[in-house]
Amino acid sequence: MTTRMRNPGWTETFSARTTDGGHRGRAWYRQSYTCRWWAMRVGVVLLACLIMVTGGCGGRWGSSRTVARVGQRAITERDLAAAMVYSRGPAELIAMIDEVLIRQEAARLGVTASPEQVRAKITEISSYLGSRQALENRTKELSISMDELNRRAETQVLLDALARQSVEVSNEEIARYYAAHRKQFSHGPRVRARIMLFQSRESAEAVMTALKAGGDFAGLAKALSEDPATASDGGDMGWFEAGDYAAPISKMAFSLKPGEISPVFQGPDGWCILKLESKQPAGVEPLEKVADRIRARLVQERMLTARVEWLRECRRQAKIAIDDPRLERAVRAQLETTPPAPALPGLMTPDQMILSPSGTSNPGAGTRP
Repeated sequence: MTTRMRNPGWTETFSARTTDGGHRGRAWYRQSYTCRWWAMRVGVVLLACLIMVTGGCGGRWGSSRTVARVGQRAITERDLAAAMVYSRGPAELIAMIDEVLIRQEAARLGVTASPEQVRAKITEISSYLGSRQALENRTKELSISMDELNRRAETQVLLDALARQSVEVSNEEIARYYAAHRKQFSHGPRVRARIMLFQSRESAEAVMTALKAGGDFAGLAKALSEDPATASDGGDMGWFEAGDYAAPISKMAFSLKPGEISPVFQGPDGWCILKLESKQPAGVEPLEKVADRIRARLVQERMLTARVEWLRECRRQAKIAIDDPRLERAVRAQLETTPPAPALPGLMTPDQMILSPSGTSNPGAGTRP
């Protein structure tokens, strides 16, 4: 697990500034997208923290005050600060640079992250940890406040939006994907039905009486069904094949005619009533019905690369000025040799998604003790 933390002793003095200049943008990744950076050359400077470490200014982290002793050997604040700057500093500084680049370009283009998008990103992270409670527990262990988590999730949403501008999927590509993966869009006999679920047979029979009197199935399901998965959608189960649900439900659904309502019957989770909406024989979904799904799938696949390329190009074009030569060499070495890694499932751990402001992972970052 690779994590990053900010040490207030040296990162609190970090500042970033945008300098004017005639740096001409160039096309990258796709011809349709131009990264116009002539209005945004980014200079990153480490100020008093490095002076205290290397210049003997005697500040909070640069003094000779002893923080620990090992036998007769004293470890001073200056020792601790130097170790943190040179071991964790390059990766942490790169993450800070990434966030400046992402947020500044988003502001220039008017790209924003809505509260709903930020919540969705946090939900995505939660899903890979198992639950929202697991996420909250993990952020507490890592001393990451929820406000900080929200900020980092927001940065990832902005990066997604910026990288998405370079991703294009043509109709020809969709057609080729459909032809090559035709089996994915085939299906056996299937039905579309609505369901109502009740814990007691008495409740189910009462609703059946209302249905026989002309009650609307979807409306009653939305108001009275105890099935948390379908009640809000009026009991809609979507299209499904015979093996997709438990045998009692599938058997009943496939025995009905379109428009027909089942009698009350017992399912694995309680007493059920079904209404069959439609029935289809085996077949293959036509291209026009699945084109949007294919496009979304191809975009998602290409976003893995697009996030990496967007950050790599922006890092390459950023003008970075670091006062400390040793730290500058370490940062430049990582920028040249370490590609950014997108915070997407399968490529990063949830901790990396939580801890990196830009959703990137860099070697050399420390683990919080």
